[in-house]
Amino acid sequence: MSSQPPFDGPPLLTDTLAAPPSAALGVGSLLADRYHITGVLGDGGMGAVYLAEHVTLGKLVAIKVLKPELTNDSHLVERFFREARATAAVEHENIIDILDFGQTPDYAYFAMEALDGCELAHIVGRGRSIGWARAKPIIVQIARALAAAHRAGIVHRDMKPGNIFLITRHGTADFVKVLDFGIAKVDDGAQLTQVGMVFGTASYMAPEQATGGEIDGRADLYAVGCMVFEMLSGVVPFPGDNFMKVLRQHVTERPPRLRDVAPQLDVPAHVIDGVEALIFKALGKFPNERFADMVEFERAVLALDGALPRALDHGAPLPATLMGHAEQPPHSQAHSQAHSQAAGYAEQPVAGPPTDSTVMMPGMGEAALHPSHAQALTPIAYLFVAFAHGTDGVLTTEEMRALADRLRRWGPQVGLDGIGHVLRDTVLGYRREPNKIGALAQCRAQLAASFPPASLTQLVVDLREIASADGNISESEQQFVTDTARAFGLQGDNRLSSLAFMYLALGSATQGTVAATEMKVLGEQLRQWAPAASMTETATALREAVNEHKALRSVEARLDRARAAAETLRHSTDAETLRHVLADLWRIAGADGHISPEEQRFIMEMVQRFGTQAV
Repeated sequence: MSSQPPFDGPPLLTDTLAAPPSAALGVGSLLADRYHITGVLGDGGMGAVYLAEHVTLGKLVAIKVLKPELTNDSHLVERFFREARATAAVEHENIIDILDFGQTPDYAYFAMEALDGCELAHIVGRGRSIGWARAKPIIVQIARALAAAHRAGIVHRDMKPGNIFLITRHGTADFVKVLDFGIAKVDDGAQLTQVGMVFGTASYMAPEQATGGEIDGRADLYAVGCMVFEMLSGVVPFPGDNFMKVLRQHVTERPPRLRDVAPQLDVPAHVIDGVEALIFKALGKFPNERFADMVEFERAVLALDGALPRALDHGAPLPATLMGHAEQPPHSQAHSQAHSQAAGYAEQPVAGPPTDSTVMMPGMGEAALHPSHAQALTPIAYLFVAFAHGTDGVLTTEEMRALADRLRRWGPQVGLDGIGHVLRDTVLGYRREPNKIGALAQCRAQLAASFPPASLTQLVVDLREIASADGNISESEQQFVTDTARAFGLQGDNRLSSLAFMYLALGSATQGTVAATEMKVLGEQLRQWAPAASMTETATALREAVNEHKALRSVEARLDRARAAAETLRHSTDAETLRHVLADLWRIAGADGHISPEEQRFIMEMVQRFGTQAV
């Protein structure tokens, strides 16, 4: 898919998902004693965007308003205002202006300049493309806007054609405005998001972003590389409706060659080789394989066939360094009059540019749910609902919030409304299902056939974390997790089993046995590594690892199994945990007061297999 709804952070639900929303602002109402609401521009899961007129100045503005029922959540309100502050802090002519923000007893809001034009998503993607001559000025303006944002310590995290608005300014069309810093990463010392969470839109997501890793401005650069590919070819580098598959392609697959995807490119022959090289560099799998920053990227674009014509060059680039405080281009005071008709979120953008001027401002969620998304999420939702409801016969509001949070991680491109629809339908279906045991077995079988082992392992981990949220895992919950792992072909958490076998393999490195002191330390380390696991589960993982260790007669066979265990951990565990695993190996090896050369060689091989991320 060429354009997907943004993932605007973890769900923040303050009531049951089935509850009706609070009344929104109506046309004709007055907000904060100064904004007269004249139209609705967009409506989403967490809020809406309105067209309004400042009663004193007579100036049209776009007002983004948080839903009233969410304003009691201080964390969410802070995130909302953070978007306003982040956008306003950049002060660049190619980034939408924030004019005002505030909070009344009922509403949190911020006012933006109203724009007259269309999203880039309305003219590219889904088979539609533009030529190099038109694309180049747009690309350069996007690069300059992002360079300014990165210089201010802000990473957008959701760059895509739907967040690029094209207006007419300075007498020319295609003047760029970058929109929606709602999920931006702001370098201000505050921690508003959970470590390891995934934010962004699947079709444009950098590998490190897709895997929940640390990101910087080069993640935005990767997204721009995807957009350049789409502008010129009409499709994204990694198309598809399955977001997990698309994310895996970003992480593991080489992007296709532009000419292979779109042989009839509108790109001059003397430029095409350079354009393809530029895209490949921007889409490097690792940040250090890409351009150093947006300034270097802009220079590479301009170097292909020279500077922009004066009529299309809307501003001076930033200096080479992104440190310090270089002067920004003067901010234009020109302001377009917005169209007064309401404009909602369109799942399918119109073919070609719009024939009249319609304001298309970013919303705060996704109201419509694509059938493919519902199909992918429903079995996961059923598993979660059966677990939360079936183990104690109750499904509380708090549990619904927790399930929504978990489900959102499996469908980051689906908005709050979409997640709510899936959960509501799943709960109703579960309650009406006469053969719950059979339906659950079918659900588990469907998931086992659809997902790779790493994803199945994560589902088991999710169940365990849901169960342990109250500080206790009941016997029925433990049995559900065990039965699910067995149905998935996993022995509990296969990370736990892999870790146990790796620890045991230290014995294989010497005399094929593990000393009693080492076994004691091993058990302690397993419990520290998986505190949510019960004593029974930890003991079971250790016992099964011991049995498997004994069944493998040769040292080489045990080492091969340990290597496979290391690969399992490398693909299913974060870098910080891998570092702890290596530290554990040293501790276990030295528990008997001596670390043999064989043990040292074994641990160093694990270091190499984990890679530099764990060192």
